[in-house]
Amino acid sequence: MASEESKNEEQASESRSSERAVMLELEHVLVNSRAAMYAALKESLAAYDKELTVPLFSRFCLYATPQDFVPALCDELDISSRSSDKIVKEVEEGMDSFWKSSEHELRPGVADFLQKTKQSGFTQIAITALPEKRAAQVIQGLGESCEALEIQSFSEQEKAIAGADIWMQAAIDREIPAGRCIAIASSSAACRAALSADLHCVVLTDEFSEFGDFGGAPFRFDSLAEADLDKLLDTFYPDSED
Repeated sequence: MASEESKNEEQASESRSSERAVMLELEHVLVNSRAAMYAALKESLAAYDKELTVPLFSRFCLYATPQDFVPALCDELDISSRSSDKIVKEVEEGMDSFWKSSEHELRPGVADFLQKTKQSGFTQIAITALPEKRAAQVIQGLGESCEALEIQSFSEQEKAIAGADIWMQAAIDREIPAGRCIAIASSSAACRAALSADLHCVVLTDEFSEFGDFGGAPFRFDSLAEADLDKLLDTFYPDSED
């Protein structure tokens, strides 16, 4: 009996080790929410005759919440702290309206990439700072290609970018080794976090994050339409038969 139980445990272990996961940032890989935040912040700053540029946004706003980055940005632009509080509120309200909208669009190439990874047996996980209920509503609105996405929310941390602990926990929760997981990250901070969690990493940039340092990630794309899944598999799993 003991040997039979041991055999079953070994088979279960082998099954888990053969599983793979792909993890994608909901806000920045599935949807380009940075463009929405840029627009909201640009409109708010215009009331003070201040111009928001892409380089300025990239410098201050990629890795923090409005509550954290707006004061520093206002200090840079010589806007009073009292006005800073107002700008934070306006930007947060703008993003809340954005996420409540039912008109989100997947970034180019994402739908096909999700279809291919699903066909290849990948568990698909959306990493998000949104509360789980809101994330589920957004994903549902993105269409059929996203229906297999599982949600890993870190909204309780009140951070803009998932740390290494979140990427790692997503793998642990599903009993998939980190080395069998591919993270699709949109910024240098997200890339570093995923690599620190021992995940493989693919970078998908946008106009705000394209000048980041993505050392350690062998692939960088402007669109997931450029990603060749077979090439990714050959690179990340060279000894795998599947």
